[in-house]
Amino acid sequence: MFLNKFTILFLLFLLGVYLLHTPIYSKSAAHPFHNAEWIGFTQDARAEEWSTRHVTFNQPPHDISSWLPTPEELHQTPRTSFVAPLLRKEFSIKRRVESATVTVSGLGLYELWLNGTKANDHVLEPAQTSYDKRAFYNVIDVTQQLRYGDNVIGLMLGNGFFGQNIAFAPDLSYGAPRAILTLVVKYADGSEWKLHSDDNWRASSGPLLFDNIFMGETYDARLYPQGWAEPDFNDSRWSPAEIMAAPTNQLEPQAMEPMRKVREVNPVAILPAEDGWILDMGINMTGWLQFSLSERKGTVISIRFAEHLMPDRMNIDSASTGIHATGGEQKHIYIFSGDGLETWEPRFSYQGFRYAQIKGLSKKPKLDQFTAWLIRTDVSRAGTFESSDPLINKFYEVSMLTIEDNMQGLLSDCPHRERCAWMGDIHAVAEAATYNFDLRKFWRKTTHDIETMLGTGGGSPNGGLPLDPRAPTNIAVGKRDCGQARPDWGAATVLVPWYAYLYYGDLALLEESWPMMEDWMAYLEEFAVQDGIINDGFGDWCPPGSNTKMDTPSALTSTALYYQSLTYMETMATALNKSSAAAHYKNQATVIKDAFNQRFYTSYEIATTPTGSSPRIVINNASYGDGSSKQVNLTQKIQQLITEGTYSFKVDNAFIGSDPAPGVVKKLVLEYTINGELKHQVYTENSNVHFFNRTIATYGSQTGSAFALHTGIVPEDKRQLIADGLASLIMEESNGHYTTGIFGHRPLYTVLNDYGHSHVTRHLWSIIDWPSLGFMTEKHGLTTWPEVPYNWQEGRRYRRNSFNHPMHSGFAATFHESIGGIRPDAEHPGFEQFILRPTFLADLDWAKATYKAPQGLISSHWLREGNDIIWNIEIPTGTQAEIQLPLIEKKHIYLKGKQLNRNQFTLESGKWAIGIRATYP
Repeated sequence: MFLNKFTILFLLFLLGVYLLHTPIYSKSAAHPFHNAEWIGFTQDARAEEWSTRHVTFNQPPHDISSWLPTPEELHQTPRTSFVAPLLRKEFSIKRRVESATVTVSGLGLYELWLNGTKANDHVLEPAQTSYDKRAFYNVIDVTQQLRYGDNVIGLMLGNGFFGQNIAFAPDLSYGAPRAILTLVVKYADGSEWKLHSDDNWRASSGPLLFDNIFMGETYDARLYPQGWAEPDFNDSRWSPAEIMAAPTNQLEPQAMEPMRKVREVNPVAILPAEDGWILDMGINMTGWLQFSLSERKGTVISIRFAEHLMPDRMNIDSASTGIHATGGEQKHIYIFSGDGLETWEPRFSYQGFRYAQIKGLSKKPKLDQFTAWLIRTDVSRAGTFESSDPLINKFYEVSMLTIEDNMQGLLSDCPHRERCAWMGDIHAVAEAATYNFDLRKFWRKTTHDIETMLGTGGGSPNGGLPLDPRAPTNIAVGKRDCGQARPDWGAATVLVPWYAYLYYGDLALLEESWPMMEDWMAYLEEFAVQDGIINDGFGDWCPPGSNTKMDTPSALTSTALYYQSLTYMETMATALNKSSAAAHYKNQATVIKDAFNQRFYTSYEIATTPTGSSPRIVINNASYGDGSSKQVNLTQKIQQLITEGTYSFKVDNAFIGSDPAPGVVKKLVLEYTINGELKHQVYTENSNVHFFNRTIATYGSQTGSAFALHTGIVPEDKRQLIADGLASLIMEESNGHYTTGIFGHRPLYTVLNDYGHSHVTRHLWSIIDWPSLGFMTEKHGLTTWPEVPYNWQEGRRYRRNSFNHPMHSGFAATFHESIGGIRPDAEHPGFEQFILRPTFLADLDWAKATYKAPQGLISSHWLREGNDIIWNIEIPTGTQAEIQLPLIEKKHIYLKGKQLNRNQFTLESGKWAIGIRATYP
């Protein structure tokens, strides 16, 4: 048969289309789904009243108290969610079962049922991915749920992020819910039987009439088909399941931990509302509310969620949950069946809230009729911290709750408005999160999420950077990517795998992600670096008072992050035996460091007073005038000032008392000795004279100096000067308050402590006026950190920014790395060897930090006994710790009762007690 060129090309095109759209699992006997098909149900018989929500998009000022919306700003648009179907299949078991497993992917979310029982305690499964690139499946052991004879397997499907077509924009959806499933039964006789999802399954809509991951659910209990997941249910009025298109060619097992209801939260109060009742949960939490109530059949109640109350406390204020961006509130609607006590909780949505306002009940409810559940990815706790100061403990607890509230399959920016894995937020809080939760699987998932988004962001117009297949997006996963990553946000491309390596020793992840990291760094070097500086970036996001108060150029933080990434890339390249790459990154880091310091480093002299014993200053001669006969002798006048302890003055007529040469430029010629050392100086009129000066070195702001120290870009001989300047910026120029955003705040307290300024940390952790951590927890009772620390005014609505943003928990790494002193060692990743460098914070009686390293528990517990300190440490088997106490005099350090005369030494595994004595015998 003769084929012309056109025919061949056309056949090749068809083959390409086939390969592109044919799932890798479709006919492969080795794949867990074998011959299973994607199935769903899209027939929509729901009443529009319940299946549709009206969205409203507007942009009021952040100070929403002053907003008077126009009719156009309140315009409503109806949007209907996809059908949330029920799917079922009957089968029979006639032999003794050895084991049975279900492999299932249900998108966006699913629940698996067998014989009337939910198969496990997982919720909101599977974790979110970029569904057109990859989707997760779960393998569930159902051996105990099968029974001899008739059985039923069922699926409830919800939209999740896959079918999210309501909030923000309808084009964020990947389509209607669908699932693929294979049940494998292994019999005791060694034989095997399989059941697959296909169009022989039965399907129907159910009681869930509306579900959206952002906006909640509408559930009509009258429509619940009793027994639908049990044998003997009559499904004759149900329809055959529909065969659905495969959403992706890449199905992967979900390796990370599932989401669960990890903690019960009981409401603390019921408040009367203008319409209904308000539940106060006592904390700002992420999860959902469960109730047990009785009402007449057809009674409709609504439950709306918020972080705040209106000033009159008669209504909730949902503005901070993002309603102006998403288009609507977090709200559930429940219609009672009238069958006695009805217990209900959501399945396919979660909320960020402290308050819930309930409308439609026939009488005041009771507290014990409600239970809230904190829901997150069920990673285990890895770290703890506590101290003798309740306020410091509260800062730690608020930081941890804010992190917990934002771990739902990804590390999100907030649990209500965006629910997105913003890259800058991730790396700002990564170490604080890693110290406290076991995130080895979590970071692996995050790294591969980033990888799936490469080249999809559409360029970076803010910095004039082109679209590039090597660049990630600002949001690590999903359709709402907010464009190609700017350099400071994109740093997560390197930092997330780095932290997995540093804390867990995950060399395999480095190998897997090396091409991505290497490409990203090459892209930056090619397009973003100009004369050693990266000018583009979001910058030090959300300092106190909003981004309008940002006092650090984004070029500084972006370049410092790039330098930090270069140093980490050098270390990782060495670990992977890539010597030429390591050399390149080392050389590039040197270039960047030089350019950075040339552009941003500054120093100047300021007046100071002598410390210690008073110096002996003798004024030999002090004459002021025009250099001719018109002179005034000031020798005795200045000597008297020094005798009185004044070491600074201004050379002007007010000080002199007269003008010896009007209209002529005059000078003060000063000759004196300090402790016998001769000095000679000349000052023009109106100059300031300082007998004692000190150098202030700075990168221009608190963030500039703190972040430069943190990233290692400060020359070694300048580090103490920069730290001293940082303390001066805080205590003198900022009146004892911090001004940092997420980048500067992350290392602020650790670098202060490391360079001898722990008294500044102690001050910042003691005050409660704005801006301070205590202002948020003590003046406003916040239980999670807000997006922007504003100076909120009593009697006014809170500004409409989120009040649950974990990017501001980044500083909490200080509790482990500085107060407890537990630090990883990059030369020995995964805590094979680690560093212990605590800060014995003034006025703190004791502090204790623990961390579950891969080798076991590390504990650092110090306490004061009189003027002495006893430091008890525990080092796991198979590791060793380098003890670093650079700020303690060697003669004061004791081990096993013996003076060491060292402030840096190594200890092997075991329990140790180190003494720091205030006096030397």
